[in-house]
Amino acid sequence: AYEICACLVGSEMCIRDRFMSQFFFPVTQNTSKKEPVMKDPTTSASSFWPRAAILYFFVLFPLSFLLPGPFAWENGPIEMGQNMILLTGIIWSIYHYTQETHLHRPSYWLFAASFFLLLFGREISWGRIFLLKEMTETGPVFWSMKDLPYHRVIDGAIGLLSAAVIHLFYQSVNVQKTLHCLKKNRLMFLLTVLAAILALMGDKGQLFHDFRDETMEELSELFVYLQVFFFIHQYRIA
Repeated sequence: AYEICACLVGSEMCIRDRFMSQFFFPVTQNTSKKEPVMKDPTTSASSFWPRAAILYFFVLFPLSFLLPGPFAWENGPIEMGQNMILLTGIIWSIYHYTQETHLHRPSYWLFAASFFLLLFGREISWGRIFLLKEMTETGPVFWSMKDLPYHRVIDGAIGLLSAAVIHLFYQSVNVQKTLHCLKKNRLMFLLTVLAAILALMGDKGQLFHDFRDETMEELSELFVYLQVFFFIHQYRIA
């Protein structure tokens, strides 16, 4: 009986000590297992790009004087760079469409993919760049759209794709979120507008009145395409 009583007293003391220690020195145990976080590689790129964009914008004019004329020709190095950026945008958007279907964002990524596709089609002149007519001192000359036997089909496809882009935009893009994104990145938006104006003036030959207008146009368009990539990503993470 004495041994049983000693055991009970010892048990009571253990219970009391454990209660007191937990009361005054609580120990929290994290039983939840942390899942490994996959870092999006585009996040670090988006933090680097604003500084690079400012630098790129301010070297547009010096590059227009330094680069030779053939760099800005159709199918030249600058245009090939534009095409690669737009193709990357299409693939990037389709990838996120397949990965984020459960997050109710698929229509946004369909909009992004179709918008990049529309820009890509415009950049390759809807296939005319593959139909060289002649080569001159000022660059290659291609067949006009009206000379192509299937130009009506292309016009119809452009109309359908444009309608799809508009429909997906209104279906998936929130206006308030867009305005917040533009306000947050107001400097980048301003540079995009200025680059678009430079591209338009270069296309009309209103800057230098020589081959450098075409160089400025292509360099500015390249800048705008990079900015489109940036803003689509910024809207995604906003």
